Amino acid sequence: MKQYFGIDIGGTAVKLGIVDETGKVLCKGEQSVNFDGYQTPVLDTVRKAAKEFLTAQAIPVENLSGIGVSATGQIDSRKGIVAGTCGNFPNYIGSPIKAALEQDFGLPVTVANDANCMTLGEVWVGGAQGYTDVIGVTLGTGVGGGILTGGRLLEGARGLGGELGHYRTHALDGVPCTCGATGCWERYAATTALVRAAKEKNPAWTDGPSLPQQKPGTRRCWPCWTPGPTRSRRALPAWCTSSTRS
Repeated sequence: MKQYFGIDIGGTAVKLGIVDETGKVLCKGEQSVNFDGYQTPVLDTVRKAAKEFLTAQAIPVENLSGIGVSATGQIDSRKGIVAGTCGNFPNYIGSPIKAALEQDFGLPVTVANDANCMTLGEVWVGGAQGYTDVIGVTLGTGVGGGILTGGRLLEGARGLGGELGHYRTHALDGVPCTCGATGCWERYAATTALVRAAKEKNPAWTDGPSLPQQKPGTRRCWPCWTPGPTRSRRALPAWCTSSTRS
């Protein structure tokens, strides 16, 4: 059975795994990409992490059939490069992901936006199997989205068709966004937004893991959603009313 090297480049970490042609994950690992505030170019970190992962797992490159990369940001899938990032982090725009990994490993490489890949993955082996019209949402460092309509991925002219995080949910009185607009959904629903709101209550809550953990048998509920006038709590009802799957 064929095996593929899967690489997911996020704003916080790069996740790596070996996946077979049925979608089964055979092994996995991850490494930070912002360990020095992105001073080391993200692609350099990814290339180093990929080599170390295959070495640690004792996986010969010749046993692999190809590499699939899901990457945060605006991705030109035809060229396999990062075309834009909406200002989220430096040393990333223009990264030639496809060319670099093909040079490193001598394997065919496909690169696409991470939220689009997530949506396609759910349709392939996940909760959206059998559906032709799907909206997928990723909540992490930012908010990403993928839209499948009529069985085809909606990308738009510049690959931004499914960028739900930059739909303006608070256009009139919103928080400035790194993309240059005001009131983007990402500024209210991403992990970074939750942490920003939580720090108003406790300065020690500096990242996702430091926030209060859920009790056994209950769902996670961030304190910043509930009391006070904090704008971020408005993101939850916005998410509930605008995220649909048919």
